[in-house]
Amino acid sequence: MDVEADSVVLDGRGHALTVAESTRAYGAALGMPTPDQFGEAVVVTGGRSNVTIANLSFEGFDSGIRATGGADLSVVNVTGTNAVTGVVIDGVSRVRVMSTTILDSAGDGLVVQNATDVTIDAVTVDASWMAGIVVNGSDRVSIQATTVSRNHGDGLFVTDSTDVVTVGLVASDNAVGILVIAADGTTVTASTLDRNSIAGIAVLRADGVIVADSTISNTVGDPGAVGVERTAGLLTVDARNTTLRDVRVFGNHDWTIVGLDSASIVVERVIAGSTVVSFTATGVSIELHFLVDRPCSASTVASVSTEIERQATAGDGVAPEVTVTCVR
Repeated sequence: MDVEADSVVLDGRGHALTVAESTRAYGAALGMPTPDQFGEAVVVTGGRSNVTIANLSFEGFDSGIRATGGADLSVVNVTGTNAVTGVVIDGVSRVRVMSTTILDSAGDGLVVQNATDVTIDAVTVDASWMAGIVVNGSDRVSIQATTVSRNHGDGLFVTDSTDVVTVGLVASDNAVGILVIAADGTTVTASTLDRNSIAGIAVLRADGVIVADSTISNTVGDPGAVGVERTAGLLTVDARNTTLRDVRVFGNHDWTIVGLDSASIVVERVIAGSTVVSFTATGVSIELHFLVDRPCSASTVASVSTEIERQATAGDGVAPEVTVTCVR
C-alpha cells in the first residue's frame, strides 16, 4: 500500500495486512514461490508530510512500514509480526511512533535513521533476530516507556546520533541492553537493564554519556558463549566522561564496571546492596567487580576503596578520590 499524498490518515480500524495470495500464486506459477517476508505493507515516499498510520497490523513482508523523507509522520497502535524489518523511518523529521508492538523480525525491529525530532513512546520490540531498536545518524530522539526484550542483537543500538534521551526503557534478555557508539551526550534515565548477555550498557567512542536513576542487573556474563572477552554491567571502550548517577547494580555475573582504552568514568553514586560508591577515574583501564551483595562494614569499605584505587591508578599513576559508604 503506497501513500502518495500529503495529509493522509491511514486508519486500518483493526484490520491486518498480509502478503497477497495472488502474489504467492504468481510466484508459484513462475516456479519462484513467494516467501512470507516479501514486499512492503505500507510505503510513504516522496517527501510526504502529515501522514498518520494507525490501528492496523501486518504479518510477513520485507518491511512492514517504510517511510522515506518528508515530515510529520505518526505511527500509532500498529502491530507487526514476522517481517524482515518491522518499521523503517529514513530521513523524516518530526516523527511519532506510539503504542506500537513489533515481534519476531528477521532483522531489526524498528530502525530510525537520518531523522530529526523523533518520539518513540510505549513501544514494544520483542524477539528480533538483530537489534530491537536502531537509532542511526539521527538528532533529537526521545525514547519513553519502551520495552526491548529477547532480541538476539542489542535491545537499543544508538550510533552516530546526538541528543538521544531514553526515559523508562526496559531492556532485558538481549545481547547488550543499550549499545552506544559515537553518540555523544546520550542520556539514559529511570531505565532497567536486566539479564542481558554481554553488558547492561556498553559505550564505545562516545563522550558525555549519562546513566541516571537506573538499574543494571543480572548481566549473564558468559563471554565464551557470546564471543567477547569481558562482560559487565557497564562496559566502556575509548569513552570519555561516562557518568553513573544513582545507579543500582546487582547480580552481574562477571564485572560490574569495565573501562578500556583510556576510559574516563565518573561514578557519582552507585548503589550495590548496602554499599554506596563514588569515584572518578580518568584515562585508565579499569575492571571492577567490587560491588557485591554483602553486608556493609568497615572491612567492606576498606577493601572496596583499596580495589578501586589499585585498579584506577594502574592506568595513569594518579589515585582517584574514592568514597565508599554504607546505605543508611
